[in-house]
Amino acid sequence: EVNVAGNILYTGNASIGSDITTSSTGRVEITGDTTLIADVRIQTDNQSIVFGGGINSDGNERSLILSSGIASTTVASPIGNTGSLSSLEIGGSGVIALSGIGGTSSGVTGAISIGGAIGGITLNSGAYVTSNEQLYSGAITLAGDVDMQVLGNYPVTFTGAVNGGHALSVATEGTLYLTQAVGGTVRPSSFSADRKSTRLNSSH
Repeated sequence: EVNVAGNILYTGNASIGSDITTSSTGRVEITGDTTLIADVRIQTDNQSIVFGGGINSDGNERSLILSSGIASTTVASPIGNTGSLSSLEIGGSGVIALSGIGGTSSGVTGAISIGGAIGGITLNSGAYVTSNEQLYSGAITLAGDVDMQVLGNYPVTFTGAVNGGHALSVATEGTLYLTQAVGGTVRPSSFSADRKSTRLNSSH
């Protein structure tokens, strides 16, 4: 485990095989692509976590947990695009910004859980493809066209409102749970849902 009082900055690509923890003055930033060579947890004490590139597993599927408290977490390129993860959890209540999961195939084979209860979740343009449940626990802003897919009979759950002037497509063999309005503030340019069932204004 890496446990430091200050910032952790990786310039360029990085391979990570241990947990990383920083104190209240320490943020974590990796400017290039990240390869997980073990199950990894990265935790800060209310300081930002930034990935300038994508995040992928090595030849074995790895789990990833990110927790930044009330600070932001940003991943600037797709997660699991070339090496799928076994599970993904991004905790904390700050702004969480993602730029895709997977692509032509699943980027995470297990469940994903995305926080952002206060700051919200920004979904940039791209595919968000998994083989298990997708849970988004904050208000969602569509910063680009989003194609969300679950490859199996698993739910997609939005606990917050969904807004943004871009297209949103959701496909799953399971249930789509919408607990708050879609387009209540800024309407998506289009919204399509290919699913087994939809539940509105209900908890999952």
